[in-house]
Amino acid sequence: MFKTTKLSGGASVQLRLEVFNLFNTINWANPGSSVAASTSFGVITNTRNANNAPGIGAGEPRNVQLAMKFIF
Repeated sequence: MFKTTKLSGGASVQLRLEVFNLFNTINWANPGSSVAASTSFGVITNTRNANNAPGIGAGEPRNVQLAMKFIF
């Protein structure tokens, strides 16, 4: 969601609210595919991108971000 407010001289300020993974849905990774490792074959043990996600990746929990943008 965002709200733009006009300022003098043609400038404006925009306030933004951004929500990632609003309903906190778990995005599971693919199951283990190695037949040789019989203990992990077909078992889901992780979420997508959980090892190196920047905080807003597919396997991450709910995140809310508030931002302000000055437009001129």
